[in-house]
Amino acid sequence: MAAICEYPNGVILKTCEPWEPSVIDPYGLQGLIADMKAVCALHKGQGLAANQIGVLKRVIIFQDNQGQMQSLVNPEILELGSETSTAMEGCLSLPGLQVKVTRPTEITVTGLTENLEPVTLVSEGLEARCIQHEIDHLNGVLIVDHQGRLNRKMTLDKWMKLRKKLDRAEMSYLNRELKRAA
Repeated sequence: MAAICEYPNGVILKTCEPWEPSVIDPYGLQGLIADMKAVCALHKGQGLAANQIGVLKRVIIFQDNQGQMQSLVNPEILELGSETSTAMEGCLSLPGLQVKVTRPTEITVTGLTENLEPVTLVSEGLEARCIQHEIDHLNGVLIVDHQGRLNRKMTLDKWMKLRKKLDRAEMSYLNRELKRAA
């Protein structure tokens, strides 16, 4: 199973290329989507973009309004609704970080199913938010990019310090456990 690419890993900041059936890749589309769903379930996520596991292809999975994981290949937002809402969003590539993000509450999105059948969805609520979040990833956009430049820098600096502190604590814990086991 693939691992989540966390910030500052540059792969999550890159724009993804369209997935094309003629492209030979080590996963195959079905395998990629299955791996993404497994990783997302393991981390209790609500969605995932392929670049979050190091694959620079335009493939996302997202939780629909019925709680089921769905996938979209080469998704494109056709229309954004006029109403917006602001909510806290987290991200598997920025674990522990929550950022207020304002997004349209309804979108129309098109793409392909994992069986390469064309599909157009009108999504609202949490489903629409998840799809927008994951499409942002495909374009190299993180939740912190919805903040002003100064707030983005302060948020990322604070998060990086916290991650280093947690990493040191985790290493200290592991070292203590190894000593006990010896």
